[in-house]
This record gives sequence, C-alpha cells and structure tokens, in this order.
Amino acid sequence: MKAEIDDVRATGAMNEAIVDDALANSAVGIFILDANFRVVWTNETLRLYFGLKAADIHGKDKRELIRNRIRHIMVWGEEFEQRILETYVDNSHVERFECCVKSGPGRERRWLRHWSQPIRSGIYSGGRVEHYIDLSSQPEFEDQLSGELAHSIRNPLATLMAAAEGAQIGLFEPGAAIEDILRSAWRISAVVTDILRLVRDGEQTLEPAGVSELVQEAVDELLGFAAERRVSLRIEGKPVSNSILVNRGLIIVALSDLIRNAIEAIEHDGTVTIRAERDAIAKRVRITISDSGPGIAADILHQVTKPKFTTKVDGTGLELAVVRRIVESHFGRLLIGSGNGPGAVVVIELPDPPE
Repeated sequence: MKAEIDDVRATGAMNEAIVDDALANSAVGIFILDANFRVVWTNETLRLYFGLKAADIHGKDKRELIRNRIRHIMVWGEEFEQRILETYVDNSHVERFECCVKSGPGRERRWLRHWSQPIRSGIYSGGRVEHYIDLSSQPEFEDQLSGELAHSIRNPLATLMAAAEGAQIGLFEPGAAIEDILRSAWRISAVVTDILRLVRDGEQTLEPAGVSELVQEAVDELLGFAAERRVSLRIEGKPVSNSILVNRGLIIVALSDLIRNAIEAIEHDGTVTIRAERDAIAKRVRITISDSGPGIAADILHQVTKPKFTTKVDGTGLELAVVRRIVESHFGRLLIGSGNGPGAVVVIELPDPPE
C-alpha cells in the first residue's frame, strides 16, 4: 500500500512539474492572483511583455502594482487601470479587451489581448488568473488590419459615389455634390490614418464629443440607405448633454456599422431604434441599437464578433469585429443579445472622461 501511495504522490508531483513547465514557457503572459489579489505567480513571458522583474512583483498587491508600476507604461493607462480594478471588485465574470504597452526600458511596444477569469477551486480559489496574448506577433494581425481598413471606408465611399452619380444624371446640384464628395473623401482619409495609428503605433487622437451629436451624425449618414429599404431610423430618449473622450472618426465608424447591420437585418419595412443614456452611478454612457428584424440565434451569439464569421451570403464577417476593436480601444464594452420582442439589441458602453 505504501508503495502505491508513493507512486501516486510521485505521479502527482511529476504532473505538477509538467504543468508548471508548460505555463512557464507559454507564449501567453500569465498573472496568477490569490483571493486577496496578490501576485503569487507569473511567467517569463508576462515579465517580458511588461518589462517587470519577478522580485518586484511577486507577493505584491496587484492593485498597487497597477497604480504604481503598470498604468504608467500603458497607452490609455487610466482606462486600463479602471477596467482591471473593476474585475477585482466584481470577481465573478470573464473579462476580455485589448490594450497596448508603450516601448521603454526592457520592453517593446506591444498590442496585447487581456483575458481573465476567476479561480473557483484549489488553493487560490477566490483569486483570478489573467492572460495576455501578443497580437502584434500573430501573422493574421496585418491581414485583419487590411480588412478593417477596407470595411471601415465602405460607408463614406458609398456616399461619395452616390453624390458623384447623382450629379452626373442631374439629380443633385453640382456644387452640393462636390461638397458631399469632398466631405466623404476627407472622412476616408481620416479613418485610414486613425486606424493605422491605432494599430501600428498604439495611439489615437481623442477629443471631447457630445454623445447625442455622435449618434445623430451616424444616423444622418445612413438615412438614404435606410430609405431605400423602407426602414425608419428613430432616435429615442432625452438628448445626452454629456461629452465623452473619443476618436470621433472611429466611433462614427462603429455606430454606422451597427446601424447599417440593423437595417440589413430587417431587409424591408421595419424600424431601427437608437437610444443614448448615461449611467451616473457606473460613470458610463450606453448607446443601444435595436431593430425589428429576426434577431440573432442563441447558438451563434458567442461567434458574431469573431473576424470573418458571417451569416450573410455576401458578408465579409468584419463588421462586428471592427466595431469590437474600436470600442475596446476606448476601454468600452460591446454587448450583443436579444430584446423583449423580436430583433437584436446591441449596446456600446463607453466610460466617462477621467476626472
């Protein structure tokens, strides 16, 4: 019996060593936190990504590390801090978003995908495990960027072409058509510049923008497209007077894509409703887009934001992937589901500006 027990113990120790070795040499950076959110383990990859040393972080309170060491090396450090600390306040869910580490001593500029979840069993039960996946080194990263660029200029390019064709057949006054063409051309140039800067340099130009103003601009861009399909666009609720700090061009791309998707889901004769509201307690703005279309099947809800996933015959599968990247680059959330009635409901949540 003793020999059997010794064999079991030896096997268990060997398995633990194999797991430890696999995690230590993983290409994914890993933080393991105990129930008090102290760092109990990291791997070399994680320390490489953030330019940290084991002696400086092991045994330390992760909240203090974020405030004193990590937030300062992140692009949009305050938003990064807020997003992570929220998971410690409510350690019950899986969190995903993208972030960017600045270049500096002992580290390279790097785009990372954060993925974390609570630890529900074992000696660290009540703690949390955080993964950081290097997006910059993935071969499909540049391919996805190309697709996003092409997709994001679709709406302004369609406006440009409509204005040119309308002037050609005498439908529009030449002067008005030229104004629309120039406006759309500048919009295309700005979107391309913004996305390239965001993905390659980890930077974007942020400016205060009125929430209701952003919604109205996105709606105005698609009035003609909706009219062709006999779909009405309705803005509900009181105007939101608050401003948020955003890259205006990219947020308009995100809103326009969601509204266009809702219109296409209806096909003909229906309504797309857009509502903006501020949650003063959560210090967030919510923009909700709902439609009277067929909705999204429950079995594919978890797939709809993945690049190249589409249910459309001629779809690229980039619409929601583009929107998600833009929203997460603002440390927001994209929520997708079904409402009380028919149709789909998509919510963009964006944080208030830092005080």
